[in-house]
Amino acid sequence: MTNKELQNFKNCLHGSLKAIQKGIYFVVKEQEEKSTIKEIDFGFKNKDDVLIIQQDINNCLPITNLFGNDKDRIKSCDFIVLLIKNKELKIFFCEIKSSNSEDNREKAKQQIKSSKIFFEYLYKSYLHKYNKNVDFNMAIENAKRLILYPAPMSQKSSVASTSSDLISCKMELDDEGVCYIADGYEFFESK
Repeated sequence: MTNKELQNFKNCLHGSLKAIQKGIYFVVKEQEEKSTIKEIDFGFKNKDDVLIIQQDINNCLPITNLFGNDKDRIKSCDFIVLLIKNKELKIFFCEIKSSNSEDNREKAKQQIKSSKIFFEYLYKSYLHKYNKNVDFNMAIENAKRLILYPAPMSQKSSVASTSSDLISCKMELDDEGVCYIADGYEFFESK
């Protein structure tokens, strides 16, 4: 996949599905008000080789009311990152949690599973509507699944650990609950 192909896909998406961009930063806001992590800002110098999809349930009614009953709402992960490096697409399904408990890990796995189904529908609909011939299959097959949670105050850097194909990422927060990742490429390439 090329940067141009990724940009074409990005340009066709509904605005409520794209993360906010502020300069070189892509801003992902946590939708759960009680979450410790309120926002994550990822820095990317080249915006053409990255797309962050955030399924905003407050602004995208089909996601909220897919089956017509709010109680039956499908719980999705917080955001999906598509990153191009050397014409290779890499996908990361990311879920923000306030802790890395076993219960939260199980919830994250289910939310990521729902988002994978949503993303497959999204890209297949794009390919069909715009008669495109872009292959997302290999990237989805090799997609990484991340659970992001706050590091203890003594932890000074983001650390990742892997178990059962869910990658745990401790996030350093400021006093407002915001995590700044200056180099998004480095953050995701280390996963």
